[in-house]
Amino acid sequence: LTEKLPAPLGLVLAGGEGRRMGGRDKAFLTLGGETLAARAVRRLARQLPSVAISSNADASVFAGLGCFVLPDRASDRRGPLAGVEAGLAHARDAGLPGIVTVAVDTPFFPGDLAARLIAASKGMTAVALAATGDGLHPTCGFWPVTALGPVSARLAGGDYRLGRLAEAELDGQRVTFAGDGFFNVNRPADLVVAETMLAGRD
Repeated sequence: LTEKLPAPLGLVLAGGEGRRMGGRDKAFLTLGGETLAARAVRRLARQLPSVAISSNADASVFAGLGCFVLPDRASDRRGPLAGVEAGLAHARDAGLPGIVTVAVDTPFFPGDLAARLIAASKGMTAVALAATGDGLHPTCGFWPVTALGPVSARLAGGDYRLGRLAEAELDGQRVTFAGDGFFNVNRPADLVVAETMLAGRD
């Protein structure tokens, strides 16, 4: 019999600087009376047994969310790929097969996201990224621990593009979802739209 692998770590990528939000930290924007960080953690925790937040902010600002905070391994901010690196390093050290990432500014990510990504990951050995008819959504994906070396190498070389690394170098699998589950809250106007989308969703 094949030994069952442990579940991957769920990781909320919340390290953005919010430039298009006028410098406001998107993790603490409120949608339906709940911060985007709290919403992402709550929804991802339904899909995976362990959830962390990727952020360089003081961990105390996330107190009460029931998860731990992983800062980037390097002192300089290098985008979501640096968060993936930190998550993979933690997963490796914890004996986990990988991580499932979601972006904190994607408040409606699908309820079956983790299950479908894992199913496409070739036994949790391959990268699997979410996609829709509009294209790839690389901040929402499964990354196996074997990707840590290539991720660190890309960061060291100054190329921080998630999708480029996953598809060009790691043979990333695309998992196509229908609907608007990857709507991004990038600007103040998007938050207004998200409030209108909230009706009937959890």
